[in-house]
Amino acid sequence: MLTGGINYIMENNTDKQNINMDVESSEETFQADKQADLEEVNEERTGVSLKKPEGSENSGGSAAGSEDVNESDSALNSDGADALNQEEQEAEMPEEGKKRSKGMEALTWVRDIVIAIVIALVISQFITPTIVQEHSMDNTLHSGDYLILWKMAYKFDNEPEYGDIVVFKSDLMDQDNHKKLLIKRVIAVGGDTIAISDGVVYRNGEPLDEPYTKDGFTNGGLDETVVPEGELFLMGDNRVSSRDSRDSMIGFVDEDLLIGKAVLRLFPFNKIGSVYGNEDQDK
Repeated sequence: MLTGGINYIMENNTDKQNINMDVESSEETFQADKQADLEEVNEERTGVSLKKPEGSENSGGSAAGSEDVNESDSALNSDGADALNQEEQEAEMPEEGKKRSKGMEALTWVRDIVIAIVIALVISQFITPTIVQEHSMDNTLHSGDYLILWKMAYKFDNEPEYGDIVVFKSDLMDQDNHKKLLIKRVIAVGGDTIAISDGVVYRNGEPLDEPYTKDGFTNGGLDETVVPEGELFLMGDNRVSSRDSRDSMIGFVDEDLLIGKAVLRLFPFNKIGSVYGNEDQDK
């Protein structure tokens, strides 16, 4: 009986130890699973694995994990600093771009102004504007007409022709004591003979048909005269109200005094175009 009781007690103690060991094993398994879950959560958040290397001791594993975390933090801080610097550079670039854009725009304006000035200077060598101020060319031209003169018309051995309307510098003085510019029509050139009799103009002995004159006749008289070479005989179309080559104050006009040939009327707008229109010029 005693032996049987002792055996029963020993068996019960063995069972208790087994139960305790099973409980402890279960608790260790639970703790290990919990630790694994926490490590997975941390790994998902930080991207750094905290799992201990197999075969390493607890202290060594902890040190390695700490080093991994520190290295990861350093890497993250470095990446964040680089990203911040890049954002700052990107923020600065538009300002620099704006400054460059304004500078290029200013250079473009300067370039355009210089080009415009050069073009104006070049054009001024070929054409010049003028405004009719009196009535000596009625009804072909009127006071206030805005004209364009072709300054190169008589350059390079080009000679004035009969019927050309020209502007020249006269010996008459204006109210500012400057020599007046007059606009007249070429009636005769160097070498021609010119005469006026009974309201008719004769060139080289032949009467001229002058449909451009305002009244259809020429007042005054002039005995047949030879026009000197290099000079012109000029008259206005409004013969009654024109001071021209018939006046001793003007006389024959040297070709070198010509400013240019009238070619275009820009104003009034309803008469814009050639100053010669459809008139029948006797050439």
